[in-house]
Amino acid sequence: MKRESILKGRFYPKTKEEILLQLKKFVSNVKKEKKTDFIVSPHAGTIYSGQTAAKAISLLNKPETLVILSPNHTGYGEEISVYPEGEWETPLGEIEVDAEAVDAITKNFSDARKDETGHLQEHSIEVQLIFLQYLFKEFKIVPITLMTEDSQKLEKLAKTLIQAEKESKKKFSVIASSDFSHFISAEKAKEKDLKAIELIKKMQVQKFHDLVQNDRLSICGHSPIEVLMHYCKKKGIKKAELIDYTNSGNTTKDFSSVVAYAAIGFYK
Repeated sequence: MKRESILKGRFYPKTKEEILLQLKKFVSNVKKEKKTDFIVSPHAGTIYSGQTAAKAISLLNKPETLVILSPNHTGYGEEISVYPEGEWETPLGEIEVDAEAVDAITKNFSDARKDETGHLQEHSIEVQLIFLQYLFKEFKIVPITLMTEDSQKLEKLAKTLIQAEKESKKKFSVIASSDFSHFISAEKAKEKDLKAIELIKKMQVQKFHDLVQNDRLSICGHSPIEVLMHYCKKKGIKKAELIDYTNSGNTTKDFSSVVAYAAIGFYK
């Protein structure tokens, strides 16, 4: 099965040539940073978050199998929806789903289910793909979109990823696809987001979860970030670093109501 692009001409340019020109500009502005296999990267339209996404994805070592964790914005599909097999298509080409890794994940966690429906209209994985295709040639993906906020299920998914990695003898890289505060002033967004990011940097998963819930933060990918934090902690990774923080006001020049974006890397 093939998951065709739903975003060309909407979240990013329509043609291959236009996409490559835009990505070349973004990547040319990226400074050299320490490499990692684990990042948080934004997923808005590239005119808004593309530079931050380029900085995030440029942190990655060359991946073999990329687990991309995303929020579910549509309400369709399973609570933990794992795309089963086939290819994902963008104007830059096709990327193979690692069906063997998918089998290992879904076999070991009954709440993680093979499902196409949750992915058909969801944008937050596809936006990552054009950056990955630009920077890397050969890699496979495991697309997982999350509709659950249950702490135990999120930690169980992290454990399952580690178990699946061992059983399949594969090396996973992991991306948590997330934007940060939505539709508040740039000043308030920064205040709220930096408080949350400080907890991410310190790997304080439960405190991050509680802050998001109690303060009703509009970090759309907080569940993917939680899974990534649990996964990293279980791999002995002890800290995260904020590489870039921006908002849509940098493009629109309206700072009264913005969406904010962060590039974060995780390091031992």
